[in-house]
Amino acid sequence: MTSRFVSMLFLLYNIITMTQTARLTFHDELTKLHSLVLDLADKVKANGELLLDFLQNKENINELFLKIKTKDKEIDKARWQVHDCGDQLIVLQQPVAKDFRQIITSIQITDNLERIGDHFKKTARLLEKVSISEVETPQEIINMAKLGIQMLTKSISAYSEILE
Repeated sequence: MTSRFVSMLFLLYNIITMTQTARLTFHDELTKLHSLVLDLADKVKANGELLLDFLQNKENINELFLKIKTKDKEIDKARWQVHDCGDQLIVLQQPVAKDFRQIITSIQITDNLERIGDHFKKTARLLEKVSISEVETPQEIINMAKLGIQMLTKSISAYSEILE
């Protein structure tokens, strides 16, 4: 009877240890997902700041377009990294409702961030085509661009505060 009791205790200990280890691994992966989203957000914000800088200073539109185009490729790649990481978490870890919502929300946020990045790229392409460097940019457009970047910055801050 004693050996059976010891075997049951050992089995119970192994189950608890495996569950705790799996949960720690899950939270490490969830933290990785959140950091990927924040990295993507920083890349999108950097593109917006490049565009704003051009609108204010009107220097070298071709160089600006190349930088934004290169960063847009990085943004697209980062978006798929977030999707892959989220998909793996859902399939392999089978998260509970709260964690599942965090994963889905992170994926949806990256889709919106990628769309914002696409708008920055399209705007830069239009600026390149119309030779806007010769025309003065209305202050209202500069103010709107600043406001958009401020809103993006506040959104990124809100997302990172929720994670803490």
